[in-house]
Amino acid sequence: MVKYCPVCETEYQDATTNCAEDNAKLSNDKPAHPLDEESFVAFYAATNELEARRIVAILADENVEGMVRETTNTVFPGAAGMRFLVFVPANARSSAAQLVQQAINDEVLSQDGSYVTG
Repeated sequence: MVKYCPVCETEYQDATTNCAEDNAKLSNDKPAHPLDEESFVAFYAATNELEARRIVAILADENVEGMVRETTNTVFPGAAGMRFLVFVPANARSSAAQLVQQAINDEVLSQDGSYVTG
């Protein structure tokens, strides 16, 4: 049986009780906001997990929900390597973009990532 972290939504095997990332108690229930819902859209592609989690924290400070998913560039495997996509509610995309751009301007975030269009 698979367990899930209610904070970062990482999946764990049944023997694990707490998330290694944030020490939250794991649940048998899938995360409340699966990314296949139409209300969430891919918003930003970070080049590393730390940057992606930093973006989610910046958004959370302003009450904008965000989630991270790891992905691989399948068009050119090995070319860009791993990317970490940040998802936000579709109706918060504009405000999230402003918050991320301000963090980039303030040099809180690097300029290595890119906005997801579409």
